[in-house]
This record gives sequence, C-alpha cells and structure tokens, in this order.
Amino acid sequence: MSRNRYKGIYPYDDSRVKIRSSCGSDYINASFIDGYKKPKQYIATLGPMFQQLRDLSLFWKMIWQQRVEKIVMVTNLIEQGSAKCEQYWPNPGTTKKYGDIMAENRSEDEFAEFTRRAFTVTMDTDKRTLHQLHFTCWPD
Repeated sequence: MSRNRYKGIYPYDDSRVKIRSSCGSDYINASFIDGYKKPKQYIATLGPMFQQLRDLSLFWKMIWQQRVEKIVMVTNLIEQGSAKCEQYWPNPGTTKKYGDIMAENRSEDEFAEFTRRAFTVTMDTDKRTLHQLHFTCWPD
C-alpha cells in the first residue's frame, strides 16, 4: 500500500505489472493495457515519486523487465504548484545509475508542446534504446 499515491486507485490483479525483485515484493502501481490485436501491448502507470517508491530503481526495473521502448509522459514535474512526478531520467548528456540499470540521456529536443528524449539503457552488457515523448502542454 505504501507504493500507491492515491487511496482507492489500484491495478486489478489480472492486469497489473509484476516486477521481479529481490526486495520481497513484486508490486508497482502499473497496469497492462491490451492493444488492437496484441494483449498487454501498453503499460499505464503514475509518474514515479520518491514518496511511494523510495528510489526510482523500481520504475527502471519495470522498464527493463517489460522491454519498454517508448514512454509517453502526459504530466509535468510540477503542475499548479504541486509535485506530480520526479525527474526519473538523467539530464541531457549525462548518465545515471538506477539500481542495476544505467540510463544515458543521449538527446533532448524541445518543441512548442512536447519534448522528445532518447536514452541508452544498459544492464550488465545488454544495451537498449528508449524514447520518451513528454507532453508539456497537457492540462492537469
């Protein structure tokens, strides 16, 4: 329950994302969403916050384990004076370690209503590319 931001908003057991973790719990507040012809094609989750996750490595573990290639973010870090999401990615041109996962921010392109970022995500010797579309003009 400590990993939930809002009381009463929980993923259903049959559609929730389970994390393989050594911390004893497989829980993160995230749900699979079926695509047009593919089950479990998408994942919906709240923006990660330190208050619920303690650190951001659980979020990145989900990204890695589910082989996520694209993140669509529809909130800003702060909206109407309230924190909505932590900056869970490194600044442009830098690399940050999240548990066993290294994330490198290779590029960041700002446009009028969104920012596009490209990351290289590494665990051990395995590397993957991840793209993020951050919609900055999405209303609260």
